[in-house]
Amino acid sequence: MLSRQRQRRKPSRPLTSFEDALALRVKANQLPAELLSPIVKRATNYDGKQWQWRHDAKLKCDSLYRMSRPHAEAILAAITCPNLVILGDQGYERLREESQYVANMQQIEVISGGHHCHLQQPKLVAELILGLVNKI
Repeated sequence: MLSRQRQRRKPSRPLTSFEDALALRVKANQLPAELLSPIVKRATNYDGKQWQWRHDAKLKCDSLYRMSRPHAEAILAAITCPNLVILGDQGYERLREESQYVANMQQIEVISGGHHCHLQQPKLVAELILGLVNKI
């Protein structure tokens, strides 16, 4: 709750150009600018004077609710449709570690890349998704 109160008081930081916004995202995600450019285009707004991030500032705040592990497992166990989890081998390590404990996950694919492996390997991710969808 405290992080949400702090975030409300914090004004959005203006950017001097789209290129500055892109450079910040490149630095944060450590991916090439050409992969991140479409994301930054959707995530910024130019008001005629300056560029601003358009995301909800509360996204940077701590979650108000955390599920317990048994609660999360119960929800996942209730999923009856075919499912697929695609993880980057350099993404969040905890996701790869935790995924082995979820018995209901029918298919877990670990591919080369980080958190944004879908940007780094779009063709492979599309093939994996279509492989699942076309089986249904």
